[in-house]
Amino acid sequence: MTKPLPRCEVKIVKTISTMNLKSRVRSQQRLASLKRSAKKTDAPMTKQDEAKQCMQDHRWNDAIPILRAAISDAPADPWNAMYLGSCYYELHDYAEALKWFENAEQIDGGSATAVGLQGDVYQAIGYTDRTRDLYQRALQIDPSDELAIKNWERFLSLEIGAEQGAGDQTPTAVDR
Repeated sequence: MTKPLPRCEVKIVKTISTMNLKSRVRSQQRLASLKRSAKKTDAPMTKQDEAKQCMQDHRWNDAIPILRAAISDAPADPWNAMYLGSCYYELHDYAEALKWFENAEQIDGGSATAVGLQGDVYQAIGYTDRTRDLYQRALQIDPSDELAIKNWERFLSLEIGAEQGAGDQTPTAVDR
């Protein structure tokens, strides 16, 4: 005869079962979503599409090997390099992100998007002057590029805010 589980252990088992069920449901939903998007186009899902789905789910580490394979298959597609750089950016591996954004710029012959993404990396690591230069260069490449415009406007608002914040400070005895 087995002893019944204490109340707290029953609760833990139920919680674990619920978590496993939720995880399985999410996995099944993702798979169904991938199948639906593949059926909509009646074309097989590309590696880039598969990686973008991973990125939408914030599964950056899952997208990286898929994008590396996509780059091997289509080395002339700058978007694979930009997506790969974006994964590394989200993982805070800024050196690797910068490498892939620079690679995308070389492939694309000076893409405003690739240059702007490089500016994002430099902003993340605190290189304001380099950020400014890259955002300005992105606007020079394509003055109508929406991302370049948004990056520049965001940069200016941050720069103005920093200047105002610095001007509002009253000097301390140490500063005088």
